[in-house]
Amino acid sequence: MKQYSENLISDYLVNPCKFSALPLYKEIRQNNDLLVVHNNDFKEELLKGSILHQRFFRIKHNLNDIHIVNIPGFTIKECNINKDTKKVIEIINKSYSNIKFSEDEVNQMVNDKVFDSNLWKFILDENTNEEVALGICQYDQLTSEVVFDWIQVLPEYRGKGIGSMLVTHLLSIAPEGSKFATVSGDIDNQNSPEKLYRKCGFTGTDIWHIIKS
Repeated sequence: MKQYSENLISDYLVNPCKFSALPLYKEIRQNNDLLVVHNNDFKEELLKGSILHQRFFRIKHNLNDIHIVNIPGFTIKECNINKDTKKVIEIINKSYSNIKFSEDEVNQMVNDKVFDSNLWKFILDENTNEEVALGICQYDQLTSEVVFDWIQVLPEYRGKGIGSMLVTHLLSIAPEGSKFATVSGDIDNQNSPEKLYRKCGFTGTDIWHIIKS
């Protein structure tokens, strides 16, 4: 396994989205049963005998020129993880048909060294007083990187700009000393999350292939 050394951090910071498919702290922990290949090195022959092939974008925001989006009727709400765990799980699970997030997974995130409670936010519908979106970022102090993990808007609230409101707010409250933010996602996701992040100022062209045989 790679060591979290100064040399590794320096190499990563030159071009984080091309260096690895994941933030450095996740890259070190990744499942070695998977073949992870940058698009520059990808060949169709690598898919021979594979049972899984996914393509992921990975893009970056330099934390400059953040244009905050506000949507009338909606407001940012703090996520108190001690009281709001069930709501976090509910929003994530309602946002996906193929994911069942659990309390154990929330606890793992909270207990991780990159956990930052200020980077967990809801968006509240002022008319119903209900949480309708959730944003979770992590912060790696060793790379000064804000990592977007979850941006979820309930299906019935999509298309209203709420995702942009959440992403731009989280960018605007990056911890002091943050150098950049990154996000990755499934290129073939029918909800096109990449479009949301690019609209909010993320840039880059890096694509990673995840292959399991």
